[in-house]
Amino acid sequence: MKRNEVATMDSMPKDQVVIMLEGIRSDFNVFGDGLADVKRELKDVSKKIDKLTDRMDKVEIKLSGVEIRLGSVETRLGSVETRLSGVEKDIKSSYKSIADYLVRIEKEIMPIKTELKYLKSNLKEKADLEKLQNMEERVIKLEKLSFVR
Repeated sequence: MKRNEVATMDSMPKDQVVIMLEGIRSDFNVFGDGLADVKRELKDVSKKIDKLTDRMDKVEIKLSGVEIRLGSVETRLGSVETRLSGVEKDIKSSYKSIADYLVRIEKEIMPIKTELKYLKSNLKEKADLEKLQNMEERVIKLEKLSFVR
């Protein structure tokens, strides 16, 4: 045959046509076997994807639970912050009250201390020193008590 001529079955011998058809049938069988293998592998991949999807669904459900619990923790933490803020204000207020109280006590004690010094220095001969010392000790105890509180 020449190059430009297309071979037809009429122009070929019968044996050659049979061989050619058997070759095509064989090629189709090989193609079909390959297609069956691809189909099996695709089913396996599909099963694996289904399993992964199920696992992802379970993880998503667990994450939703974690989000809910985290929201609850955030709410409780906000409540704790609010209460601590109140406690902090109370402590500051109490501290200021105590400081003010100590200043008032100190102002009350200062004239007594001054008077005691005066009495001690000016009235040594006239006053009973023992009574003066007792009075001085009582003032010191008062000072200690006021600063301890």
